[in-house]
Amino acid sequence: MPRKKVIDYFKKKGLCVNCGRKKDSPLQLCDICREKFRRERHANRAKYSAYGRSTREKRRELGVCVACGKNPPCNERNLYGKSHRHIICKECYLKDRAVHYLGDSRRWGELLSLYEGQGGRCAISGMKIEIGYNCNLDHIVPRTNQRGLTTVDNLRWVETIVNIIRKNKTDFNYEAWLKEAYESKFPSK
Repeated sequence: MPRKKVIDYFKKKGLCVNCGRKKDSPLQLCDICREKFRRERHANRAKYSAYGRSTREKRRELGVCVACGKNPPCNERNLYGKSHRHIICKECYLKDRAVHYLGDSRRWGELLSLYEGQGGRCAISGMKIEIGYNCNLDHIVPRTNQRGLTTVDNLRWVETIVNIIRKNKTDFNYEAWLKEAYESKFPSK
């Protein structure tokens, strides 16, 4: 009898779908099979995380990207001089940002062309920025209160500190806030 029919039969009878024993819970597995799978999953998790950890450590020692192992890293140190746990190359950094903002790692080229279109400078302050070091992607029209979309047309590269200060302000509100902060610090006579 095919495995699917056996599983369907066990489900109808209220038996464990793995071994056919009587089960006490509404779950598909009996307590014995559930514990067996839990132990196997835990053992595999430890094995695979140890494999990944040693590979990352080897790549870090070699001075290459810990994600792909090909390119030199772009983010060994962050803006504050602290070393990153996972040093990655520019391409892997852009792929990670593309997944986060655009939902697909294959769109990393769009973020790179956006960066190059800005000439490697912050869109707000005009300061020089480096991918993976001192810049973030910023929504031109904020998502939170202005209902801005997460599309390439609504994104720009800005300095990390500018992005932190700007939060969810529009450009107009941000400039007014800066002016007010400046005038409170340096009042005109």
